[in-house]
Amino acid sequence: MKTTKRVIGTIITLIIIIVAVSYLLPRRTHLEHATYIKGAPETVYNLLSDLGDFKNWSPWGGADKNIKYSLGQPQRGPNATLDWNSNNAAIGSGKLTIIDAQPDSRLRLLLTYANGKQAVLGFQLEPLEDGTHIVWTYDMDYGGSPFSRYWGLLHQRRIETAYEPSLNRLRHLAESRPTLPEKNIVTKTVDYEVNGQPFKGYLAYDKNRQNRPGVLIIPEWWGLTDTIRKRAEQLAELGYVAFAVDMADTPPPGVSAYRPSLDIYGDGKMEGHPDEATQLSKQVSEHFDTTVQRFNTALDILKNQPAVNPKHIAAIGYCFGGGIVLNMARAGVDLDGVVSFHGTLEPVDGKAKRGDIKASLLVLNGADDSLVPPEQQQAFREEMDAAGVDYEFVNYPGAKHAFTNPAADEYAKQFDLPVAYNANADKQSWQQMRNFFARIFH
Repeated sequence: MKTTKRVIGTIITLIIIIVAVSYLLPRRTHLEHATYIKGAPETVYNLLSDLGDFKNWSPWGGADKNIKYSLGQPQRGPNATLDWNSNNAAIGSGKLTIIDAQPDSRLRLLLTYANGKQAVLGFQLEPLEDGTHIVWTYDMDYGGSPFSRYWGLLHQRRIETAYEPSLNRLRHLAESRPTLPEKNIVTKTVDYEVNGQPFKGYLAYDKNRQNRPGVLIIPEWWGLTDTIRKRAEQLAELGYVAFAVDMADTPPPGVSAYRPSLDIYGDGKMEGHPDEATQLSKQVSEHFDTTVQRFNTALDILKNQPAVNPKHIAAIGYCFGGGIVLNMARAGVDLDGVVSFHGTLEPVDGKAKRGDIKASLLVLNGADDSLVPPEQQQAFREEMDAAGVDYEFVNYPGAKHAFTNPAADEYAKQFDLPVAYNANADKQSWQQMRNFFARIFH
């Protein structure tokens, strides 16, 4: 009897010690490792973001060569999924989901294990010399129970053991990929007509890349400024074929470079004051059918460029141009996506009804934009919700109207306008657009 009590007491003591020790163990794990890959960030990102390649560098590949993978849809970019299943108890089964993808710079994946535990696997990419500096991180919360903490300790050791050879396989894959061709950006002016009226567009593309998505750009009513030309060239650098429409090449004598033509209205009209530009924008609204025709003509020109994949087309617009692209979406123009940078939100030809809008929408707005007041924002959200539209609305704190335009501060001073450039919002909105394109063009 005494022996039995002694055994029970010993067991209880051991349990108490095990439980007590477990609370000394961390409930969270953060692992981090950095390495260098002799390959462009674009090459490494493309490899990481395509889950069809995951099996080629998977951290579990060395432990179980018979592991089974099942790809979901999409296969690449945001929301891509992959299921894995292994008879090896140390690997088990689970699901991978890409939850954050910033092209050529960052990727985060959610790992959901069969036991319900979740971890976030991250990759941060930065160009370094002629290659990529890559930092991978692994974060997991094991929970508060003693069992979970001991399981976490074992799991951490497996991860530490598995990911070093995994990164070596990733490095080998990236460095064995063909070198990306050097970018060779071509820009040119395109002259065209709509109902006998002359128009001009600014085309930019990389001549070394074919079958690329096309992006139509509608500028502010200041016209084809150096900023808009630069946007077209930046899109070409990213691998898109960009077409900024209805602009004049240069302003006439006496008109400053940041206030050139407004050929979206036809006749090569040159406007030197916002009040006059506002009158012309009203004409566009009052003759909406003509605006749609002009937009579609420019769209057809873009689709027919040799380097364009006509099945993948988006449109972006700034200020007045943002309102134009949103209204083209309302009109049912066939686009994969539309991005409005500090654009007007009100419909010019009636609110969208369910089924009218085919495109996904990304609306990037300044939270302090007095020209797009909260009631206009709310009305837009309600309209999109009622129409069942796939849309995202982003407000940037502290940003005013025209926050992407470096010349906005000069406009504000010269014309007493409530506009201002905001470098942070400019950078964030451009990255948001890149993420959006990665999703819709997968």
